[in-house]
Amino acid sequence: MSSKEIAPLSEEELRRFLHSMGPPPVLSTEDPKAFEDLFLNIARSFKNPDHLSLHLAWEITVDTWSNARYARHETIAVSRWWNKFHDSQLVATKTMKLTYEEALRKKAAGHSAYQADAAQLAELQEKIDNTVKEIDAIIARVPTEADFNQALRANADFLHILDQLRNGANRRRFGNCVLLDKHGAYLDRTTPEADEVVDAEFKEVQALTENPPKTETEGPPPALTASPPIVPTTENENTHDVEPQNRSESAQ
Repeated sequence: MSSKEIAPLSEEELRRFLHSMGPPPVLSTEDPKAFEDLFLNIARSFKNPDHLSLHLAWEITVDTWSNARYARHETIAVSRWWNKFHDSQLVATKTMKLTYEEALRKKAAGHSAYQADAAQLAELQEKIDNTVKEIDAIIARVPTEADFNQALRANADFLHILDQLRNGANRRRFGNCVLLDKHGAYLDRTTPEADEVVDAEFKEVQALTENPPKTETEGPPPALTASPPIVPTTENENTHDVEPQNRSESAQ
């Protein structure tokens, strides 16, 4: 007997199944080719692939892709808060600079020769110069751990939601992996048995009605000896009754 192994699915068959599931669940900023490669790498590892195995591979691929997306957006949420905070500081400083420049322009338009007005003009000019330095410092600023700590605290609710989504994806993926493992074990047990039945050799057996086989001992069967009865018979009871009478007669 020879056990027949199921041939692995070809690359074309795997891609045909993948396309039958519709458009991949990827965002416009994500790579559809990367999702396709992830599915193919998972499906290629199957020893005995079938339609159910491919469906489980699809579910595992989707949850793996979603888990990576949620982890990526955790970082994006923290970075987005920092960028927003950084931009707000830059806009506020630039607005202050515009305010000082407008005040300087109005003050200079009066052509005042008073010493107090000249001092105010010099002070406004100094403020403008300082805001320019502040703008340059804000642009060149690199975020620190303290900045990201504030970002984490500000986005705690959103990060908690992402964490729940990741846990859900991990639970589904683990459950599908368990089902896939059990299904693969079932295929490993049933496939050789079916192959043995298909490939088994057989021999035609002819009926032996003309010359039946002889037994080792010939002759009449041994006689059966009857076992003594358990209940006493009527003859025995009468015999016991006669014996006392004979004894009494002889005594007389």
